Amino acid sequence: WVPNAWQPEQMQDYATIAGSGNCAPTSVLNYLKYFYQRRNRNMLIVSNYTATYEFLMDYVPVKENGLDTILVYAGFIQYCEKINKPALGRDYVSYGSTYFNYEWFQRNLYNNHMLIMGVRTSAYKPDQSDGGHALNAVGYEYNASNSTDYIRVADQWDHSLSHFYRFNGGVDIYGAFYLRWE
Repeated sequence: WVPNAWQPEQMQDYATIAGSGNCAPTSVLNYLKYFYQRRNRNMLIVSNYTATYEFLMDYVPVKENGLDTILVYAGFIQYCEKINKPALGRDYVSYGSTYFNYEWFQRNLYNNHMLIMGVRTSAYKPDQSDGGHALNAVGYEYNASNSTDYIRVADQWDHSLSHFYRFNGGVDIYGAFYLRWE
């Protein structure tokens, strides 16, 4: 699990700026907030969280009832390049690619690489639409009682880090990625 707990932002905090469908920029902001608060990478924040969020809106797409994870990844890279802080390392995988498996998630989370993942919303929250949703992966857990792999996530619907996404072979994950500056 990604160490040094922090409190994630929630989509509702920025709905007046972005409207609905703002999970992707909120997820990226949470990623930046983690690096700022817990890994001393303050150069990634533009003056404050609201200003950073507004600046992210130029790069990270807001899409109601949908999510294109590769566009979020590309937008995040563009944002970092625009503020002159390009990532030193990064990786992107999508369902069906050679390296897309639970071990990829475990390895990266074990190495303290928080992940952003795009999922089919109804697979995570059955009462929601089939559109996509961005989650921050912060840990993993195996439940022996039901032989199931879980990914611990911040889901942007609240300020909690105590939500779990059932991996289920990854069939409902569109893609996942990380960026790092160390």
